[in-house]
Amino acid sequence: MKNLKVMNLTRCVCLERTPDFSAHSKLERLILRDCHKLVEIDKSICQLKSLIFLDVTSCVNLRRLPDEMGRDLASLKCLYMSDCESLEGLPNTIGNMESLNELNISGTGIKELPNTLWTLEKLEVIEGKMMHHFHMEIGNCIYRNRSLRILKLYGTTIHVISRLPESLTILKFSTFYTDELLDLSNLPNLKELWLDFKPSSNELWLNFRACDSDGASDGLVEEALLMPLRTENLSKLESLSLSSRYTNTIQIDMRSLLPQLRDLSLSRCPNLHCLPSLPFTLSSLELESECLTTLPMDISSLLP
Repeated sequence: MKNLKVMNLTRCVCLERTPDFSAHSKLERLILRDCHKLVEIDKSICQLKSLIFLDVTSCVNLRRLPDEMGRDLASLKCLYMSDCESLEGLPNTIGNMESLNELNISGTGIKELPNTLWTLEKLEVIEGKMMHHFHMEIGNCIYRNRSLRILKLYGTTIHVISRLPESLTILKFSTFYTDELLDLSNLPNLKELWLDFKPSSNELWLNFRACDSDGASDGLVEEALLMPLRTENLSKLESLSLSSRYTNTIQIDMRSLLPQLRDLSLSRCPNLHCLPSLPFTLSSLELESECLTTLPMDISSLLP
């Protein structure tokens, strides 16, 4: 089968190791979804110079990918590894996959992302919901990626983030630890933003206390604790979700800075004292606060 281009082995539930691929040099798509007993991918996969699509979704016992993959599979565009819960890492050579534009690592056991991942110039989508929390620093090299459109990382603890690429349209992080202002003003194409803030140091929040059950302050909140976010130039933003139990004030003029905003979620801001100015374009508002006592007049536009 020298002309074989697609090999679909979905739900070959007894397969423990893939076959030798050396005779299938023209293979373009390899699908191994739900091969629950698969523990190893044969190194001959590195000979598939035409491979553009690899899907190992839900291969729950797959422990690793061949290290040579990153170096040899230069044509690979899509790599799907979601729910590979035994997989603990990516090949260190993944930065050599020059054609890779979509990567899904949700539900894996991966504990660290190689720095070379952020330098892939054609990478458009990175999505990961990790099984085990791990600390992550996103270095300056990510700014050089001018193709990245979607960046979603859940179950990660992000401490450091540099300037992000202007090409981003969707950005979702949990959890982001910071004591400094997060400047997103260089993301003019952003349409969806989801952020969960936590402080980097407990000392910064020693004076902060929650309201009591009646919605009144217990007198220990001594200052306005602002949402550490800068949103100038996000004129295309349509959906915004912010959460932080450590913040009582969102100092953002949403009406003037976010003129296209349609959906706003503040559902996990229990200590929020007041709402910012709301844009007239808003059609959905979700909030949860034990301290909010009044609503702004401009919320009437949301009522039926």
